[in-house]
Amino acid sequence: MSGKVLPFQSRFMLATHWCCVREMNLAWIDRDQPVFSDWLNHQVPQVLRQWFARYPFLNLGVRTVLLLCMFVALKHLVEVFGALPAEAYTQPVLAIELLGRVSAYVAIAMICLTLALLRFGALFTRWEAFDEHTILRRFIVFLAFILAWPLATMSYNHFFDQGYYLDRLLLVLCLPLIWWRPLFILPFCFLAMAVLWQTMEPSIAGASHIPHKRQLLLVLEMFGAAVVLRATLGIKGMDTFWLLVCCLVAAVYWQPGFAKLELDWINHGHLYRMLLAAHAHGWLSFVDPTSVVAFTKMLSPLDLVMGVFVLVIEAGCLLFLLHRSVSIVLLVCVMTFHLGVFALYGFLFWTWILLDAALLFVLLTSSIGRPGGIFRPGHLVISVVLIFFAERWCEPPSLAWLDTRLSYTYRYTAIGDSGTEYEVPNQFFGAYQDSFTMAPFGYLVDEHRGLVNPYGITTRWKRSEALANALLPAQVFAAENSAGAETYNADQERAFVDFLDTYVNHYNATGSRGTLIASLRPPNQFWSSPRGNPYTGQEPIREISVHEVTTLYDEKTLSPIRNIELYRLKITPASG
Repeated sequence: MSGKVLPFQSRFMLATHWCCVREMNLAWIDRDQPVFSDWLNHQVPQVLRQWFARYPFLNLGVRTVLLLCMFVALKHLVEVFGALPAEAYTQPVLAIELLGRVSAYVAIAMICLTLALLRFGALFTRWEAFDEHTILRRFIVFLAFILAWPLATMSYNHFFDQGYYLDRLLLVLCLPLIWWRPLFILPFCFLAMAVLWQTMEPSIAGASHIPHKRQLLLVLEMFGAAVVLRATLGIKGMDTFWLLVCCLVAAVYWQPGFAKLELDWINHGHLYRMLLAAHAHGWLSFVDPTSVVAFTKMLSPLDLVMGVFVLVIEAGCLLFLLHRSVSIVLLVCVMTFHLGVFALYGFLFWTWILLDAALLFVLLTSSIGRPGGIFRPGHLVISVVLIFFAERWCEPPSLAWLDTRLSYTYRYTAIGDSGTEYEVPNQFFGAYQDSFTMAPFGYLVDEHRGLVNPYGITTRWKRSEALANALLPAQVFAAENSAGAETYNADQERAFVDFLDTYVNHYNATGSRGTLIASLRPPNQFWSSPRGNPYTGQEPIREISVHEVTTLYDEKTLSPIRNIELYRLKITPASG
């Protein structure tokens, strides 16, 4: 029989049998529940199951704690592995650097865990396995898209002389993979963090430009934690996920509101002064200062009304889950608040606005926002506790300050080969544009002590009130001389000068790379524009001058009272 050809029917049955066996071996791809979930449920004592049935709040609390712990662990891992050191950004592919940070022992443990989940867990859980899977899928993929958009179209990094094009492509390719299976949200989060963190290396500025993108990443990490719990323990309910998402969104506003209460912000905030410092930083630079002062005086009588509005909606977010209508009103108000911030400051937090709009859409169109959803007494109690102590688990930014009449700005003049002078716009610095717009460079100044932070803000109300009476330049200079700790830092100064020299050298050598990709960028988060002849790469830069300009509003005019040159840096070609 060894050389006998099998009849067609036998060959067909054999092929069918082989396909069935193969399908059984690959059944883990479509498994939506861990194989041991039933066993795990049976191991829970009957008494405990009865308690959970009798006290739904206890059940909700346990599931919330599990998801919260998983989120904190995942958040920590993303920060530890995704926030790459400076030397990693000298390499062309960040994904390889991410993998290189995993030690051999950790890699072996991860491989064993993955194999175990493939065999016994539900690693490739489908979207259909989640409650309200249609709206959930759209929500997550939409947030992933609005995070990937600015990261994938980020300007070429002339400091490290790298474009990270493969990493950008991988971020974009993750989007259809996330649409296919929720699991791919995990590699997306790590890679997004790695690409985002390049703006923090080298450390020439603070992290004030990170929170609006980091907030999106936190929501995606929360979903990643829910996917892991589903794959390991088979937890089905997604009400805890939506509960914690609402807490994440509300905490971003509650934390600043609470900080404003501690600052006695209503009495010392002076919101109407916002536009003055923003104009000095380049916002609406085409508008005459006289018109800016006139508009500021129009706003002055509304200062208390604006302050109460902001404080009510921010502090009111503590009760975000009190009722569906409360959440809807708060989301509409905070989006309106963001538009007002853009008008006065030039800060267009479109990522926050779209996150709020996406959550608003979920609450309006799905069962999550209807009776029986997340607006229950138990959910409210847990949310109040989590939002109040948000600083402990999600670290929302404490965006609270007092606006003053004084501001320090830093301006850059480029001198080309021909001797022509150009004003260097913040956009020239590409991935570091937000850092230069915020201009937290007080550590460069040795001539005097700084009284306020970027955009003329301070967190010391006594200093704010002292500056309220400083209407003359001499009074400002006297206050600087009597100020406390100096802001000058020689180490940071050297790092900044090295950054400028390296960045401009690479720009001279390579030109404005990535122009096509940059043309696809979304709107800037921080807006400013030059006042003079802008530098757009007309010729190589041979010198760059850094000036600090001090601007004062004396209730009549907004004008510079001091302009000092901090550096005149000669750009020596690297080859020389």
